[in-house]
Amino acid sequence: MSYKFWTNVGVSMASAAGIGSAQAVSAITKASPPVLTYVGTDPANGDYVLLRVAGMTQANARIFRVANVNTGANTFELEGQDSTLWSTLVASGSYMYPLSFNTSFSTLSEPSASGGDPVLEDTTLIHDAVDTEAVVSATAQGYGFTSVWDPSNAALIEANKAFVTRTPRPMMIVFSDATRFLFSGYISAPMAPTVSGRKVSTPVTTRLEATGTYYAT
Repeated sequence: MSYKFWTNVGVSMASAAGIGSAQAVSAITKASPPVLTYVGTDPANGDYVLLRVAGMTQANARIFRVANVNTGANTFELEGQDSTLWSTLVASGSYMYPLSFNTSFSTLSEPSASGGDPVLEDTTLIHDAVDTEAVVSATAQGYGFTSVWDPSNAALIEANKAFVTRTPRPMMIVFSDATRFLFSGYISAPMAPTVSGRKVSTPVTTRLEATGTYYAT
C-alpha cells in the first residue's frame, strides 16, 4: 500500500476562459471503455472534457480524460470508465466542453472533505421481521481549504468571480505521485478576511455538481 499525503499538491481550476465552446455529443456507448461520438473540433489524447449530457446521468457534469481519438470517425474513449450499466444517452441537449486548467492555486492549506454519505429510504413492510432500507442517493460532496487572504492573487480573484456569478468551475487536484482527482463544482470564495492562528485567511470551498473522476497518473 502506498499512502498519499497533502503535501506538494497541485490545485488548479478552469476559469471561464479555460472552458471551451460547447460541442454536440451524439452518442456514448455502454462499454468499457465507453466511446463518445462528437461534432466539431477534434480533441487530442490526454485532453480533458466536461460533459453536460441528457439521459446518461452517470456522465452528466463530470470531467473525463480523452483517449484513443479517431478523427475520421469523430470518436474518442472516456479513459478508465466502464459505462456498461449506465443509463442511455439522449443526444438532444448533450454537449462536451474542452477544458484548460489555466488557473493554479498557491495559497491553500487545511484541506477538508465532506459528503458522499448514502441517503436512505425506509422500505420496511409490515411483513418484515427487521427494518429495511434502500440507498436512493448520496449527500452532496464538497472540498474546503483555508487560503492566505491575498486580494491580488490571480487564482483567488478567479474563484471570487465564480462565487459572485454562481457559476460552476472545473477543478483538478494532483498529488505528488501524479494521481489526480477532477470534478466540477460551485465555488464559495467570498474573499472575506478571517483568521487561522494569527494569520489573516479566507475560506475557499467547493460543492460538487456530480461525483468526481480519478486517474492513477
